[in-house]
Amino acid sequence: MINVECSYFIRPLEKPFSGDAACVIKTEKCIYCFLFDVLGHGKEAWESAEICVDIVREHYNHDFVHLAEIIHKRLKKDHLRGTVAGFCKVNTYTGSMSYLAFGDVALKLFGKNKTDFIPFRGIIGEVYRTPAVRDVSLSEGDIVILHSDGVHNLISERQYPGLLTDSADVAAKSIVDLFGRETDDASCIVLKVKT
Repeated sequence: MINVECSYFIRPLEKPFSGDAACVIKTEKCIYCFLFDVLGHGKEAWESAEICVDIVREHYNHDFVHLAEIIHKRLKKDHLRGTVAGFCKVNTYTGSMSYLAFGDVALKLFGKNKTDFIPFRGIIGEVYRTPAVRDVSLSEGDIVILHSDGVHNLISERQYPGLLTDSADVAAKSIVDLFGRETDDASCIVLKVKT
C-alpha cells in the first residue's frame, strides 16, 4: 500500500472565472484526479469546465475512455466549448496509476523514472480519436504532475528546488506561481507518493 498526498491549484486569467478546472476524488482504494482546460477564458469557458467537473463527480469510477465519451456527448449536445483534459487514477493498494490525457494537458512523472507522458490529440466536445488508457507503476518518492498549457512545460528540480520536498499543497501553488503564463488560466494537480 502506498501513501499519496494530493492537491491542486488554479489561477484564473479573468477572475473569478477560470476555464481550467480540477477535481480530486478519494475513495478507500483509489485517488482520482481530473484536470480540464476548456477552450478560451472567462465565463463561457468556466461554464463548460463546471459541467465537466459535475460529470466526473457523478461518473468518476467509469472507464476513462467511456468517461471522456460522456463528457464529449454532453458538450456537443449543449453546444458548449470543448476541452483538453488529463485523467489519472492511483490505486493506493497496488501503486499502479492509470492515465489518459488529451490535447495539451501535460502529465509528468518525477522520481526514479522521470517521464513526460504523451497526450492523445484532440479536443473533447469537438474532435478526437478514441484513446487508450495507459498504466504505470508508482514508487515511494514519485511525484505526478498534471498541468494545463497555462503552465510552461519547463518544470524541473533545478528551476524549482522544493519540488521533491515541498508538500503537494505548496508544490501545486508554487508550480503555477513559478511556471504559470500571465496570458492564460493556469492549473496544476500534484500527487506525491510519500515515503
